[in-house]
Amino acid sequence: MTSAYDAAAEIRRRRPLIDNFSFHKLLFYAQGFHLAWTGRPLFKQHIKAWDDGPVVADLWRGERHGLPLPAVVPLTEEEQRVVDYVLSRYGQLSAAELIALSHIRGGPWDRVYEHPAESKGQNEITFDLMQQWFADDSELIALRAQADASGERWCALITRDSVPGLASAVERVLRGERVIEARPR
Repeated sequence: MTSAYDAAAEIRRRRPLIDNFSFHKLLFYAQGFHLAWTGRPLFKQHIKAWDDGPVVADLWRGERHGLPLPAVVPLTEEEQRVVDYVLSRYGQLSAAELIALSHIRGGPWDRVYEHPAESKGQNEITFDLMQQWFADDSELIALRAQADASGERWCALITRDSVPGLASAVERVLRGERVIEARPR
């Protein structure tokens, strides 16, 4: 099985200036879509629900403490297609947008997150939970729009239950409102 280090190397090769927040969210999305499309994890390392969203904790710790990294193995064609999809769909989002997107109500992070003081960092987002969530891609629609005159970008996050409110949410975002989640009224 591929390692998170292998997927990480490919993402960093294609986005060399990526920040750590965005990087770990993209790994989360790659893992989730691979699970949904193939029924198998993309990499064996587990993803934890930290304050700022999903994080591949082993990778984060290894890089943070300068531990030796394993040799990188190239991704298979199938794995590469998943990374291509994730980068094309989410690669241009800012760290703030990716964090907001990963925090969507009812999503994998939301379902397992507990404040670190209570959880001691053991909030694992399971493969089963990710596979279930990402298998129904209609669960999530990300709308990007200019939110205010300063040019700060925000996401409107809409769950399947809120699709009846989609037109209203789009109108609100285009008017400059910061729509974090739209629900039917």
